[in-house]
Amino acid sequence: MGLSFSTVFRKDIVFFCRRQTAFDETISKNAIPAPPSLAIILNARSETPERGAKKIFVLKIFPPIFTIAVNFTKKRPQLKLFCYNYFMKIYFSGIDIREGKIKYGDDRLEKLAQMFKPKKTIPFFAEFISSAPAQADAFAVTKETLSDILIPDMEKFEARILRSESAEEKKLSEKCIAALSEEKPLCDIDFEEPERSLLVTLAPFSLKPVVIQAEKNSGINDIIKQTLKKAGIMFFYTVGKDECRAWPAEENSSAIVCAGKIHTDLARGFIRADIVSYSDLMKVFNLREAKEKGLVKTVERDYIVKDGDIIDIRFNV
Repeated sequence: MGLSFSTVFRKDIVFFCRRQTAFDETISKNAIPAPPSLAIILNARSETPERGAKKIFVLKIFPPIFTIAVNFTKKRPQLKLFCYNYFMKIYFSGIDIREGKIKYGDDRLEKLAQMFKPKKTIPFFAEFISSAPAQADAFAVTKETLSDILIPDMEKFEARILRSESAEEKKLSEKCIAALSEEKPLCDIDFEEPERSLLVTLAPFSLKPVVIQAEKNSGINDIIKQTLKKAGIMFFYTVGKDECRAWPAEENSSAIVCAGKIHTDLARGFIRADIVSYSDLMKVFNLREAKEKGLVKTVERDYIVKDGDIIDIRFNV
């Protein structure tokens, strides 16, 4: 599922420079396992826009955010990709919380930091927004404000029924309107794979994870936790003296997919991974003792990583 950075960006640099929509279409069809904390430069060997131009785009593929800069001021244009630590944008409505980025309170990460005493600890962040719902990765609303996202979805499907010439799309639109009329977000409806693929292109709000809060507001950390669960996101961890980090990944991700989230080189040169569960590691004094007691297992690329696993990738490139 997906292409490597080098394949995608070398192949599509012409479209990126000259026609942003074509680049977006290509990316939307190819899910890319993306490593945070990465800066790479790729040379563009293609036709270039007017010399001296500089464009900066933001391309968002949940969960990571990329800032992409194309610089044509030099003889040969260069593309820089900066991939920052993962964070999730959550649109909220009817909930008494403040806008902005919030660090997710991760007890496991805190205890790992106490054990390894790293130079830095990198947690997961969520950004809460109360405007521009189209930019959100997920929604946290009350029953009273659920209509804020359901009504625009209904209007979108009603318009599709009038404009579309596809009988399949019209049938799907009617199915969605029926669910939305019953105040059911589309993320809670079972769709066949062809239906879901079509819905992704239509991009209704409620197809993204929607968490409905009770009248008594949950704490902000609970809202993040509920949203991650609804989105099917788990955490695995990397540890050491330099850094302890929480990495979000889709549930049932393989070891090689998780390796690619850390760095593309780890996936490209993947040999094996050493894995210990968080609960097992907490039973011993340190990682060396965990190895001595046989708590660390060596796994192949297809091993399904579990929530809370601590991972060390063996690789060669």
